[in-house]
Amino acid sequence: MARRYSIAAGVDIAWVPWPGEVTECAPNASQDLDASPRFFLYSLRGEQGSEAAPVIARSISSAFDEKVVISTQVGKRTAEEHPKVARELAEMQNVVISPGNLPPASLHSLFADASAVILPYDRKRYRGRGSALMWAALDHGIPMIAPAGTGFGDDIAHHGIGYSYQDREEIPALCRMAVEEKETLRAAIVRYQAHREASIRSYFGA
Repeated sequence: MARRYSIAAGVDIAWVPWPGEVTECAPNASQDLDASPRFFLYSLRGEQGSEAAPVIARSISSAFDEKVVISTQVGKRTAEEHPKVARELAEMQNVVISPGNLPPASLHSLFADASAVILPYDRKRYRGRGSALMWAALDHGIPMIAPAGTGFGDDIAHHGIGYSYQDREEIPALCRMAVEEKETLRAAIVRYQAHREASIRSYFGA
């Protein structure tokens, strides 16, 4: 599969995660209506938009009048090569920073109660590629916001399990939509998960 995807994507893909990862989790419970919305901004590496993370976080915060919590990670390489990024994120009062390379359970805890997972990946690097985090977000019943023109971004838009964007400036408005259209998105994710399970069972002849 990795060889086939490498040819299609035009980039070297070492391996392809099977889309049936057992995350041992259930969709997140409904959020407290009085609680501030929470978002998970996943931009661990340069190709995942790490340099733009402070700008994105500030724009989301401004869209919600600072009444929002944004969880994110700063990888070791990003911290070393772009110390300004780590410093700017650390200075933001409503941003919670975690280190990279977390075990699955710890990583999931960062977005289990999020209104949306934001994946600001580089469009050229991820053209035709997927994101392993997409499957984890779906298992928690959480919609995603990702760039159009990527494999996962186009899937997200096509199935209505989140939103895709052409420009990162659209992200704050899409975050508001994720909060306002929570039930519609959740229903779409339930349908998608049922289709996903049926496809895997069919593949294995179950």
